[in-house]
Amino acid sequence: MPVQKKTKKIRKLDHPWLTHLLCLFAGFLFALGFAPYQLWPLTIVSMTIFFTLIHGQQNLKTVTLRGFWYGFGIFAHGISWIFVSIYTYGGTPLALAIPMTLGFIGLFTALLTLQIYLYQKFHFAKYPILTFPALWVLFEWTRSWFLTGCPWLFAGYAFIDSPLAGFAPISGVYGLSFAAVFTATAIAYLITSRRSSIQTQPSLFLLQITCVILIWIGGALLKNIEWVEIDTSPASATKTSIVQGNISQDQKWAPHMREPTKLRYKMYSTQELTDSEWQADLVLWPEAAIPLLYHDALNYIDEMDEVFVQHEATLISGILSMDLIDDRYHYRNSIFAVGLGSGFYHKQKLVPFGEVYPFTESLQEFIPFFGQFKSFTPGKKIQQPLYVSGKKIMPYICYEVIYPDFVRHYAKDTDILLTISNDGWFGRSIGPLQHFEMARMRALENGRYMIRGTNTGVTGIIDHKGQVVAQIPQFEETVLRGTAYSAKGSTPFTHFGSRPILTLCWILLLIGLIRIVRRQG
Repeated sequence: MPVQKKTKKIRKLDHPWLTHLLCLFAGFLFALGFAPYQLWPLTIVSMTIFFTLIHGQQNLKTVTLRGFWYGFGIFAHGISWIFVSIYTYGGTPLALAIPMTLGFIGLFTALLTLQIYLYQKFHFAKYPILTFPALWVLFEWTRSWFLTGCPWLFAGYAFIDSPLAGFAPISGVYGLSFAAVFTATAIAYLITSRRSSIQTQPSLFLLQITCVILIWIGGALLKNIEWVEIDTSPASATKTSIVQGNISQDQKWAPHMREPTKLRYKMYSTQELTDSEWQADLVLWPEAAIPLLYHDALNYIDEMDEVFVQHEATLISGILSMDLIDDRYHYRNSIFAVGLGSGFYHKQKLVPFGEVYPFTESLQEFIPFFGQFKSFTPGKKIQQPLYVSGKKIMPYICYEVIYPDFVRHYAKDTDILLTISNDGWFGRSIGPLQHFEMARMRALENGRYMIRGTNTGVTGIIDHKGQVVAQIPQFEETVLRGTAYSAKGSTPFTHFGSRPILTLCWILLLIGLIRIVRRQG
């Protein structure tokens, strides 16, 4: 009787609705590893629970459905901020905002579901330690370019403050993702394996445990390595003042706010800094700080140029610009430097359905409605950095900083990294904090100080180790003062990018596939 009761209890726990609910809960836990929560052990727990639920399952439909619910839990929680952008500040009616948000979440979920489907369909589950982490990382990489890319919520970001962070300057965020997923897979594999399997293959299980231990110890030791040389001499120091205007997104582009906005930034960049005897080498304004097109704001920009030349300082600001090419207007999201600095940069990585609307030119031939959507024009791939007091400062505008290989490509031979953004689109959601976390990862990967200026926050200065050295609260009208230092040399990641870790993942999948074919043969 006791044995029968136990069996009956296990069958009850195996009901589809219960396992799907558990997958959904595990997905919710996954996002708790990221900012603002930063409970990275829960991301390991999340992936361990999920792998435990799919390991040993033979039914393709069952495993795929569990993958769907796990993915939905991850992204419904982790990118919930998109609703704020669409509904609160996008002016979209609620009846349309909800399905649009679900559609956005559904796209991410579909990719993870496909990942789990392929994992089960091609029998990669027979060699999970080799194939599951590799497939996970390759699908994260896919998200960096699919439909122009939206590389958000990679597992590795959750571990920027963990021992695994030591791998970032070598392998980038994908390496952290691989190490984390490998750890969770190994733990789950040990949990789900029968005692007889452990007894018959003790060396295999010992190898897995050893690999996990070495990964975490290795990451901790690598954190102590100085991959670049930071010049802390006075000549290398860039004293920076970052103006956080804190202008509400629903007011930012209102005609009656143009002059007050210009006056606010001018006041903080002249009166306050004059009181401080203009100690700043660089004054930074956020993305599209000036609510005019560049050619309409020339008088204002020339005025600021004269002031900054007079005080031997540099102003860098975001602004929208427009060019007329072949009888067609091209709008760009740009950043410029005046005063003692120089340079002009146009944003290359545009936000899908925010700055660029894929397929609209084709669709408007059949549906005129799509003709109202005007896309920005991306900048050229070859652009020069900005120059501030002889230092090369590479700028990135908002969304660009979340692309690991894009950032590292332009980080070569530069002294300092800089990014501007307007995360006011996301209000008080978790989006801006996740965005800041990704900027921290870029600084760590490339061994460079990162200066970040935003409209409403998060505004801060990040050192070459990815640690925040100066920060001001969100949603306050204020100025952050701090110092950024130039770096010499490059990290392995800056040199090689993600190619080594992605190549390793392809090799592991190939090895797994070969072993599966041989086993079936």
